[in-house]
Amino acid sequence: MDFITRYLKTLCFYRPIIIHSEAYNKFVGRLQKGGINIICCYDLISTRLIPEPALFVAENKKNYQELTLEGRKVVFYDTKVQTEKETKEGENDLQEQLYIKPSRYQNFTPSYIVERILETEPLYFEQVYRRLAKLPWDIGVTEHCLIRETTEADVDEFYKIYAEPSISKYMEMLYPDREQELQYARDYRDMIYSLYGFGMWTITDKKTGEVIGRAGLSMREDFEEPELGFLIAKPYQQNGLALEVCCKILQIARTELEMKTVQALVQPENIASVKLCDRLGFHYADTVFVKGRHYNRYLIKL
Repeated sequence: MDFITRYLKTLCFYRPIIIHSEAYNKFVGRLQKGGINIICCYDLISTRLIPEPALFVAENKKNYQELTLEGRKVVFYDTKVQTEKETKEGENDLQEQLYIKPSRYQNFTPSYIVERILETEPLYFEQVYRRLAKLPWDIGVTEHCLIRETTEADVDEFYKIYAEPSISKYMEMLYPDREQELQYARDYRDMIYSLYGFGMWTITDKKTGEVIGRAGLSMREDFEEPELGFLIAKPYQQNGLALEVCCKILQIARTELEMKTVQALVQPENIASVKLCDRLGFHYADTVFVKGRHYNRYLIKL
């Protein structure tokens, strides 16, 4: 996973206790190569001079709370782990770092925690900044499309896409009330993307930026396997875009999310989707009944 556009420009250590070393110099070099400048601030007033987009690093509860009260975007640096556990050079489980281990922090729940900061890559800080700024992650790029997380701004385009009868015939519908759908998009970003690191994403035309569909991976209740879903707007169908996008998503599922098996639920009369699953390498597993409809369930081993 990488980002086409980088937002984060500055990483600011607030009242740091980091000891300058060879490891620190390498860390600075990596971030600068990734387009991120590093600065240090030793008082609250000086932090107010730092413009957005900036991410602050706080090394204790007091500093973290001072910065959050100022409305800054902050990641908590757990310095204890730096001395407790050493890892091989270059090792960095990005997805694991994005989650909190609440039991370690009684009466203190920072949104994001970084451990072993000198081993951390620029991508992690970009991801945290985007989460805190409520900006979408770029998930992947294909020849013609960009796959990214969904935003509230996409909702009106979804309504236009779903207005086509051939689309709504096979898809679970949007909320009739626009405000409900907007709230669903916000909740999905804050809960599903943040918790799982994947979900249903927005597909845009790489050249124009126009929203042309949705596709992604989700967990359906009562099923163990993650599910591939896909939808391309009527004007963009029959151009191979669904195949192109789904191939990329399955690649991400295998190489980045380390999924072993993915399912797809397709209504038997949806011939186009049945053919697409066949071209992607899925095989028929069984027939299931979900929300009043029969679906063929297809599986693929990654």
